[in-house]
Amino acid sequence: MKSLIKIFLLCLLPAFTMAQKDPTWGYVTAQQADSLKRSVVNQTNDTLKLAAFRSLGFYYQDFIADSGLYFHEQQLVLSKKLNMKLWQADAYSQAGYCLSLLGDYMKSYEYFTEAMKLADDKKNESENWRLWTFSNSENGHDARISILAQNYQMMGNLLGQLGEREKQRSSYEEAFKLGESINNGKVVYTGLSSISNLLPPDSAIMFTTKALNYAAAAGYRRTGASLGNLALAYYRKGMYDSALAFAYKSIAINLSDNYVRSLAGAYSGVSGLYARQNNKDSSLLYANKALGAARITGLPGSLQQAYQRLSDAYQLYNKTDSAFKYEKLSNRLNDSLKNARIASLTKYQKFAFDEQQRLKKLDEEKTAYANKMNMLGLVAVLGVILLIAIILFRNNRQKQKASQLPPPKAVA
Repeated sequence: MKSLIKIFLLCLLPAFTMAQKDPTWGYVTAQQADSLKRSVVNQTNDTLKLAAFRSLGFYYQDFIADSGLYFHEQQLVLSKKLNMKLWQADAYSQAGYCLSLLGDYMKSYEYFTEAMKLADDKKNESENWRLWTFSNSENGHDARISILAQNYQMMGNLLGQLGEREKQRSSYEEAFKLGESINNGKVVYTGLSSISNLLPPDSAIMFTTKALNYAAAAGYRRTGASLGNLALAYYRKGMYDSALAFAYKSIAINLSDNYVRSLAGAYSGVSGLYARQNNKDSSLLYANKALGAARITGLPGSLQQAYQRLSDAYQLYNKTDSAFKYEKLSNRLNDSLKNARIASLTKYQKFAFDEQQRLKKLDEEKTAYANKMNMLGLVAVLGVILLIAIILFRNNRQKQKASQLPPPKAVA
């Protein structure tokens, strides 16, 4: 029911219907999504149904994450039935991303871990790659590496939410390296863009600009989030006019791409910039826009940020009752997110420890097996040497016996 309400709210924002049209990454328009939903019910071709589930998951995941999760879970079920490993890896990865947006960090981590195992296995470079819609995936190797790279990228986001900053950056860097290894501009772009968020303003601007150049060369236009990163970097430098200019560019692209989650963040950023400049009317206007977009996503993080911006804006008007109301809503969500993060971190640490112990045991078993095989090999070699020695010794004895025989008597 909630998903239906969100879809209805989405219809109130006409500009959102202009979805990303890049066919190489699975994005579809609102009209195409409607057509896919109608056709998938009676679709008998499992391969086409699988592709439809993936496209629908991509369409919904960034503004109705629970709907995106549903379709990627359907992709996972069907890909398991068809024993299509690359599709399973992608389904685990994309569903894990949706789960992280919904705050289910532990299950998200488990899904990313499963995706990593499948995508890291070279045996899964099968003919399935021909069905992929990944840019630059001209063979099974590239398709598998693309999935592995995107998984590192999204795993990095999750690790950041769990406070694992060093692992977060390492994961982003791995995504970047993998993207570069197969000349995949989109993957390189996302890796560089994500790394930029962890850097000081000047370095962030340099990395983000480089990332945008990769995106342009690859023909990838879904760059609203990176423009938002530039806006934040300029804000941190105190260059508010430049920050606003990039924030408005981010809004324009997010609207055209139907990227509502990023749009909510961009609106919140503009509201904060105007609040900084004491422009209360504009600050309140964009805070309300942020809340509208956040309500469509239903994501606690987006809602918390929008409530805080509304509180800040009403404080500029000296409307203390309204400011307190939204401050209270913001704090409540913030506490809820913090508690969920702490609980997930505890589970994650246990899971990570158990996984570490499992891998350690596996290494020990491999080492023991290798030692056993080496020992058997040594025994075999020694056996061969002993056999040769016995044969040589026997031959030598026979020669000695032959030399000790009396010479044959001469015939008269």
